[in-house]
Amino acid sequence: MLQVENTYVKRPTSSYDEKLVRDGVIRRDEEREIPKASCWQVGYLEAGELKPYLLPIPPLTPVYRPLESELEAFIAPEGPSVAVGTIYPTTTPLRLDLRRLFRQGALIIGGIGTGKSTLMLTLMVRMLQTIRNPHLLLIDWDGEYNTSVLEEAAVRAGGYLKLAAPLRLARRANYLSPTSAYNKLRQLSGRSPNEKVMRALFAVAKQLEEGGIQAVEWSRAGLAQLVERVADHALRREADEIVSRVVGEAQGGEVDIVEAVRRNALVHIDMSGAQSWDEIVNAAREAVEECYRQARADPSFGVAVFIDEVHNFVPQSPSEGAASRQAYEEIIPVMKLVATTGPRNGVPLFIATQEALGGGQVHHDPVSAEHIRLQGRGRGPIEARGR
Repeated sequence: MLQVENTYVKRPTSSYDEKLVRDGVIRRDEEREIPKASCWQVGYLEAGELKPYLLPIPPLTPVYRPLESELEAFIAPEGPSVAVGTIYPTTTPLRLDLRRLFRQGALIIGGIGTGKSTLMLTLMVRMLQTIRNPHLLLIDWDGEYNTSVLEEAAVRAGGYLKLAAPLRLARRANYLSPTSAYNKLRQLSGRSPNEKVMRALFAVAKQLEEGGIQAVEWSRAGLAQLVERVADHALRREADEIVSRVVGEAQGGEVDIVEAVRRNALVHIDMSGAQSWDEIVNAAREAVEECYRQARADPSFGVAVFIDEVHNFVPQSPSEGAASRQAYEEIIPVMKLVATTGPRNGVPLFIATQEALGGGQVHHDPVSAEHIRLQGRGRGPIEARGR
């Protein structure tokens, strides 16, 4: 089996070619025409196993288009699969191996209305139906995935938990870097990074890190290291009130995302009630980072992370998105780390993004991921047309 990338027909030209075409007279000299094709070598089947063809193919070897039945038999996965379209120009369905996909992750690229969300929903439902003991984490920024189909599939697979904004996630680690502690404090308090008190706390956090302090305890006493260094008396008093309120409210009211994932087939984080994009981006970062950290420490833990419209979470430039630059600068390294090393550590990413416009490029590129570019309009949960 060869996959043709392009075809060429090399033929000598003459000055009167245009006239021959215009007059409808085509003179062909087959002995002087040299058809060529650029192909990717796929391999051959032997006893049901795909093997590479190691010898060079002799010139003028006849090549035939496979029958649709042969093509389908060659590419169809043996286990559970999901159809994402047909292989042009045939009617042979293109099926993705769900078990392999579940381990690798996927990047789905397409324009508005091409069926990205439909495909994401299909993948989640089919994985819940066919994968043994699945664990999925869905970060839903606008509530689009509040559907009974997904919830019922998760309940049957082992449990469904919906977490809604405002969301406080418990950090299993008791210590954070000063800037991470500042960001968590700002997120939980709902304060703007442009407020004087938050700018003062951020400056102190940077000073602590430059002075060699790499971690502070997430507690009243630990955060006091930030508060007591605020020079302005009024701002220091305001910062102390923020710490007192946030730490006091958070005790006993935070969600342990790792335990939530362990106990359920699907954890659905619905951020449609969030007050700002900073709250959405920070919650997503904390959830993904905590799960990745746990997976690195415990090989028995794993979760497939689903994020639609990921360009809202990881824009090409931190200045282009709806959240603050600080929020994006915190999440971009986390997403890059999980995208490149997540699959081998049990945290594959399934993300969808819009196709770049105006000649731009989409830079989200998970390693070891299945890349799916959609064209046309979505046509239902199993029939999203694609290439």
